[in-house]
Amino acid sequence: LRVVSFALVTAFLFLMLLSSFAGDDAAECCFWIMIFVVGSWFISIPILVIYICSAVQAIRHRDYMNNVFLGLYCFNALLLICVVILSSQL
Repeated sequence: LRVVSFALVTAFLFLMLLSSFAGDDAAECCFWIMIFVVGSWFISIPILVIYICSAVQAIRHRDYMNNVFLGLYCFNALLLICVVILSSQL
């Protein structure tokens, strides 16, 4: 479940980054984001709960697997910062 929730959140962040970076063709990217959001609407709350619980577990317990997940969560935080910066420059 941790891997699936991480993959879905990362895919969503990449789509957001792509849509905020693609200046002229933003409508097509927004279309794909809307499809992703509508497709995952009913499972989004459990995915976010699993994602947050997994992040807390990665911070609290420091074994090899949790260190890998902690690095991946840092990567998602950097993606989120890129999305915010690119979105604010419009």
